[in-house]
Amino acid sequence: MEFQVGDTVNGYQVLDVLGKGGMGKVFRVQNMLSSRIEAMKVIRPELESDSGFADRFLREIVLHARLDHPNIVRFYTAFRAENHICMIMECAEGISLHDRLRGGPLNPAEAVLYIDQVLSALAYAHAVGVIHRDIKPANIILSPSRISKLTDFGIAKAAGVSKLTATGMALGSLYYISPEQVRNSGIAARSDFYSLGVTFYEAVTGKRPIEGDTEYSIMHGHLERTPIPPMELNPQLSPAVSAIIMRALEKNPADRFSSAEEFQAALRNSGSFNGEMASSAFPRPAEAPSFAAAAPVIDAVQLEKLQARLSPFVGPIAKILVSQAAAHHLEYSRICASLAEHIPGQREREAFLKSCKSDSQSFQTSGVTRSTATPQPAKHPTNSFEALKPDDLQSIKRKLAAYIGPIAGVLVDRTARSTHSRRELCETLAKEIPAERDRSAFLSAVR
Repeated sequence: MEFQVGDTVNGYQVLDVLGKGGMGKVFRVQNMLSSRIEAMKVIRPELESDSGFADRFLREIVLHARLDHPNIVRFYTAFRAENHICMIMECAEGISLHDRLRGGPLNPAEAVLYIDQVLSALAYAHAVGVIHRDIKPANIILSPSRISKLTDFGIAKAAGVSKLTATGMALGSLYYISPEQVRNSGIAARSDFYSLGVTFYEAVTGKRPIEGDTEYSIMHGHLERTPIPPMELNPQLSPAVSAIIMRALEKNPADRFSSAEEFQAALRNSGSFNGEMASSAFPRPAEAPSFAAAAPVIDAVQLEKLQARLSPFVGPIAKILVSQAAAHHLEYSRICASLAEHIPGQREREAFLKSCKSDSQSFQTSGVTRSTATPQPAKHPTNSFEALKPDDLQSIKRKLAAYIGPIAGVLVDRTARSTHSRRELCETLAKEIPAERDRSAFLSAVR
């Protein structure tokens, strides 16, 4: 039996079909208890009798359940219903990069912003031993608030386990697979960087670096053909970013970036990364509240209040979402509008935005706003920010980014100014990491 719109499955009502793939179907569902809109992935009925496909789906569930990162579509739970295996995930709002590219290539700065976030997701996944193996535009979701989320770990591989069969490898789209996937040998983290390089190339040029009329010609191209440098197809692309893409596309894995952190650092040092970039790709939500024109810049008190307002709708990830929004936007109204996009349900979004508007008015009345006067130079503790070498701060930022994404750089700079020692800095930053195991791993890495 195949699920239909209107069916109720283990406490979830099926609302509509989000997408179909070679392995399964994804439904948009509503949790009957919490009313939250979620996504339910189910293996295709005709494949359920194939133990290979069933095992692959179970492996996806196990690996995806390990991951908890703001740039990875969140796993909630899994269960069996009517002989089906079902996986419940975050229903990420937005469109896939694949669909976005139908309108033409991205502005280079916009592409860099999205790829930077995917690298944060990969740094985290690789750190916990998960190789995605199927990076492609269709598996990257772009939200209206310019957050990219990695999804579909259907052929992901845990580091240290035996390699998948050739059939498992072939499930990855041929245009994006790495040379080592073509050979089905030695597939490691650097394979993801090649696939991301192909995706990055397509994002800024509108063309894939390797094309072909047959499966053989495409696979042969990955092994033998050197692509045209992307800056020759898009003159707006800087030589630095073009070189970064070409390095990711090296045939020999040893010639690519050694880690997601190194890839990300190269991008951020290229001069093309702009975390404050305003994108015209997505309009702001129409239901955003109209605050006063001279809206105050948000401060720490308002951040805490926003987190408390958001938590009932999205859970513990509210703290990370608020921090990310505060890093990308300066005005209170824009932060609220950005956060509202993470709330499923029109009524809930409106309630959240109404509470934000009320808070804004009370903050202005009580005078709890950041002063618009010329700021005085900060007085750093003698044993804190100035005492840490820039290289040490950069190292801490990279290690923290593996757990919380691009916001890490902002948090390290902010926190360093109010802590008195390196140890206090790291312990304070660790509190921003949701999972206890990850907090411990981060503290071990920075000691």
